[in-house]
Amino acid sequence: MDYFRRKFTYWKRMGVPGPNLFQYKSLIHVHHDFTLDQVTQYGKLYGSYTMAAQKLIVVCEPDLLRDILVKDSHLFTDRRHFHLGSSKITKSLFFVPGDDDWKRQRHILSPVFTSRKLRAMMAHISDISDKFVHNLTEFEKQGDPIDIRKYVGAFAMDVISACAYGINTDSIDNPNHPIVTNAMKILNTDAGVGFMLSVMVPKIAKYLGAEPFDIKAVQYFDELTNQILNERKVSNNYLTVTKTKRRTDFIQLMIDSEKSDKELGYSSHSDVEPDESTEPLTKRPTGQLTPDELTAQGILFFIAGYDTTSAAITHAIYYLSLNKDCQQSLYDELKTCDEFTYEKLGHLKYLNAVINETLRLAPSLTRTNREALQDYKLGNTGITIPKGTSVEIVPYALHRQPDLWPNPNDFIPGRWLEPTHHPYAYLPFGGGPRVCIGQRFALNEMRMCLAKLVHKFEFNLAEPNKQTKLELLRRRFTYWSRKGVPGPNFVEYDGFFTIHHEYTLKAIQKYGRVYGSYSLVGKALVVCDPNLLRDIMVKDFNVFPDHKHFHTGSSKLDKSLFFMPGDDDWKRVRSILSPVFTSGKLRAMMAHISDISDSFVNNLGDYETKGEVVDMRKYIGAFAMDVISACAYGINTESVKNTSHPIVTNAKKILGVDAGIGILLSILAPGLAKLLKLEPFDINAINYFDELTNQILKERKVINKYKVTDKCKMTETKRRTDFIQLMIDSEKSAKDLGYDSNSDVEPDEPTDPLSKRPTGQLTSDELTAQGILFFIAGYDTTSAALSHAIYYLSEQKSCQQKLYDELKSCDEFTYEKLGHFKYLNAVISETLRLAPSLTRVQRECLQDYKLADTGITIPKGTSIEILPYAIHRDPEYWPNPNDFIPDRFLEPTHHPYAYLPFGGGPRLCIGQRFALNEMRMCLAKLIHKYEFTLAQKPQMDYFIGNILMSPKELLVTLKARD
Repeated sequence: MDYFRRKFTYWKRMGVPGPNLFQYKSLIHVHHDFTLDQVTQYGKLYGSYTMAAQKLIVVCEPDLLRDILVKDSHLFTDRRHFHLGSSKITKSLFFVPGDDDWKRQRHILSPVFTSRKLRAMMAHISDISDKFVHNLTEFEKQGDPIDIRKYVGAFAMDVISACAYGINTDSIDNPNHPIVTNAMKILNTDAGVGFMLSVMVPKIAKYLGAEPFDIKAVQYFDELTNQILNERKVSNNYLTVTKTKRRTDFIQLMIDSEKSDKELGYSSHSDVEPDESTEPLTKRPTGQLTPDELTAQGILFFIAGYDTTSAAITHAIYYLSLNKDCQQSLYDELKTCDEFTYEKLGHLKYLNAVINETLRLAPSLTRTNREALQDYKLGNTGITIPKGTSVEIVPYALHRQPDLWPNPNDFIPGRWLEPTHHPYAYLPFGGGPRVCIGQRFALNEMRMCLAKLVHKFEFNLAEPNKQTKLELLRRRFTYWSRKGVPGPNFVEYDGFFTIHHEYTLKAIQKYGRVYGSYSLVGKALVVCDPNLLRDIMVKDFNVFPDHKHFHTGSSKLDKSLFFMPGDDDWKRVRSILSPVFTSGKLRAMMAHISDISDSFVNNLGDYETKGEVVDMRKYIGAFAMDVISACAYGINTESVKNTSHPIVTNAKKILGVDAGIGILLSILAPGLAKLLKLEPFDINAINYFDELTNQILKERKVINKYKVTDKCKMTETKRRTDFIQLMIDSEKSAKDLGYDSNSDVEPDEPTDPLSKRPTGQLTSDELTAQGILFFIAGYDTTSAALSHAIYYLSEQKSCQQKLYDELKSCDEFTYEKLGHFKYLNAVISETLRLAPSLTRVQRECLQDYKLADTGITIPKGTSIEILPYAIHRDPEYWPNPNDFIPDRFLEPTHHPYAYLPFGGGPRLCIGQRFALNEMRMCLAKLIHKYEFTLAQKPQMDYFIGNILMSPKELLVTLKARD
């Protein structure tokens, strides 16, 4: 007795409320009412016990349920043990023990429940619904009361028989069909002693040899499954779609599970729903279910789909009969529909709202559970759930909580038209990875049946006082509004057809610094609050290490630092590349930049002499092209005079992608772009740079003139300082390279000796990718920034004069001197504030993440959108934000994450220093030589829909300075 007393007082000793005994009342009361009474009495979190004194903990708190079902689902993979006797039902998805077997089966079964397969099954459901409606017509003519529960049950039986086995049972007219009689033997187990013992005291049931299910009935379905398998595999009719229409029942889909899309007659998956995987259907899971497993899944169809669906439809008719105004609203919606198809049913808002509200008030399964695989700290409750404890989830009680559902006992479908509830306050199908796999099937079955019934008949209760569930498929574009997060309830198409940076600013002004958004394939959260951005980009960088996925086609660009997926590869490549951008290396590259700047300045002389207008955007673009060619490959292109140079032509092929469908879909719908095998970048151009890189590598590694002597002297020529050479040198020591100290390292650079370089080198493919990335990341961005600087200085002549006054005293523009020109750097900083080249950057959330104290939880996989242009124009952080005021950067006081022209945190643009030095050199030499005056309208023109703030042209006149 002391043993049981201690067992039944465990939760009390832990300070957890709840009864100190097994709840026998649950056996003699209506169970869902009992669960609600218990939650009302003990609260949303209380301890309980099984008949065998095993601990349970009832959790009815949505935030905790999200942790259990999603965030920490790997710790709650199994349901509470259940004795299944000698039947093969142990091999079904619901009852299969162990996570690995469950994952294998779920992986094989999941393709059966995609929208395409469900759409194919809808023909069965529609035909059976028509038969159901026809049968009811006779009762309508007689005016007699009808037990709709009985007929809905027959409908559900016929649907399962047809969709599981491809057999028409017609159970109303043929109640003795063997499928019907044997299914009912399995289903009618609730009152049996064997079933009760198997649920409550499984060890005792096992010891006694109790059978929860009728063995003969299970054997019938075993024989039926094997018979169908043999017939299907022998007959040639099912093998091709050319001889007969392909069967679409469960067993056939399982037989087809290893066949390719081509063999099955599928050519695409364009009909996949937004919340389904967009991986090609040819990537099917390997392996098939065994015959025993097929038998078990077929029986599970009946157990999981018969009573639940029929009860839900029955409840829907009941609530609509009680609430005639709701029935009328539903009929008004339905009567506008000429045909009830898969697509149309999914878009009937009020129909879905009715089903949702029904499943809230009357969830078919009023209790489910998960077993803790290890000791588990439950949120911040102070409770530790011991290993082996069953966590009990009670949807009926959860759905009736007044703090989660206003007027919880009232049937109000309208609450689902713009739902705002907590996602884990509504669990008719469970939640997390183990959410009911047949959810879509059940919803489609309920939609079809209810639509045809209400379209044909008006229902009235014959016993008005007699009391008797569909989770609405989350409407993608109301996700954020249901979470209380502002933002548009649609894909922001306007952003594609307007000047993008202007659109981002208007959106922030309309919705605030944090708002929800949507792409073609998923959710996004726009964050423009500097404090939150510091958390995302620095403090919690481990949660946001990746950019949003981007389809790079068959090119090698997925090996570049920007597009590279995965944190480990990114870290390796970043660590190898970082030494290339130290001040010592950049100082060496400045000779190239200085020479190209001189050539650029001299080329402008003809325009100055003739007094002609010059498009500075064009010439600055040529300057940027020449700098990248020289600094990446060590090749002088002179692109102004030599526009047909192969580097120039091929680089422009890669860079000129903004309007292409390939690049748009690769950004907006990468899964679809991958399926369609679209190429966002010109493959011939990519191949050119691949061959160029390999040719340069081969030449550099063979020719001895690039080696050094033991005395660290150059033997034949000065060491090259371009990107490829620095990569070749990446494993050489500082001594080998002629460095004897790191005294030239800037204060904000790492101070580890340069000899402590990362081990390993980039592969040739990775080198190719980084070289191309130089063009993509450095061409348009730098040339746009320099163009904007000339534009603002041409508009603000006093600022141009002030910059010239600083520069004119300098006899030579060197790396060191340029870095110390305060006003020059202030001009560049203010230009990048007003015109950041990249107006949108992303990070992908790798796990559910609580966004500081905003009350927002960012779901795993959500894209975080950061809008530098909008942040830089926020008047709270930048007084007179639209004015060009370089002086604000002479003594800067701004929030560090209110200024993000190069991003921030560990993923800060690795080429930031290079770009700034390039801009300093070019702008200094231009302003030192010429005075610029605008020769165009004050506003600059930009390309529509381009996330780069890239002006079309910049027309100016030049005047040589004395």
